[in-house]
Amino acid sequence: MNFLKALIYYFFKPKIHYCIVRSDLPSRTIAAQLIHAAGESRGMFQFLPEHTIAVCLAVPTEKDLLEWEQKLLKAKIRYKAIREPDSPYYNQLMVIGIRPASPKLLKPFFNSLKTYR
Repeated sequence: MNFLKALIYYFFKPKIHYCIVRSDLPSRTIAAQLIHAAGESRGMFQFLPEHTIAVCLAVPTEKDLLEWEQKLLKAKIRYKAIREPDSPYYNQLMVIGIRPASPKLLKPFFNSLKTYR
């Protein structure tokens, strides 16, 4: 495969974009925080193919989300943690946006989590 074909394949191959939310938050808070995480975890100037798969996963509490943050650090998976500085949450971890990547890379890592409902 020549360089140009490899470059085109990289930019146009399907990607998956995960975000992990806390299900103990009000739905309007989840919605606002999810928008922040999705936008900020995309990466500056990163091109996303039109058919990128977006998946919202959920954990029950902040403690669970903090555990997932540690797992991501250990696995060296790029992410953006969103913490709310204002009342009533005062710097609590609200949601994590994972940098979009190949489904083959990310799906096995997140298969134990359930989608947000």
